[in-house]
Amino acid sequence: MQKFSRLAAVLSGALLAALLAASSANAKEIAAFPSADRTYVATITTLPEGGPDRGLVLNQMLVLDIKVAAKDPAHAAPVTHLVFDARMPEHDHGMVVTPRVTEIAPGDFKVEGVKLHMAGNWQLLITADAGGKSEKFTVPVQI
Repeated sequence: MQKFSRLAAVLSGALLAALLAASSANAKEIAAFPSADRTYVATITTLPEGGPDRGLVLNQMLVLDIKVAAKDPAHAAPVTHLVFDARMPEHDHGMVVTPRVTEIAPGDFKVEGVKLHMAGNWQLLITADAGGKSEKFTVPVQI
């Protein structure tokens, strides 16, 4: 089962990389990604503030909209707090800036000041608090 989960993560990363390569003048949904225990789904969208949106790009300040929703809202608490970070696991470091997270509405968060300053493999790390429980998301991306 663990091999299947690892394979699913690799395939999800490949799909995500393909989605990131496309460009658009509008806000762009990057991915809908499940939490580690698959109770919640995070939808990550880049916002075109400051010019045409090109998705996640190297060494530019980015603004993300992250929506976190329960797969079964009747049996899960709403998300009340979100923490965002991005790391390069192969280099053991993160971003050179600290992003700012603002709640727009329950489960909807704006993340400003995201800068992926090096080419390579990154992980977008999201921790969403819901009902006293932390849901973790690890989204692999290649820049």
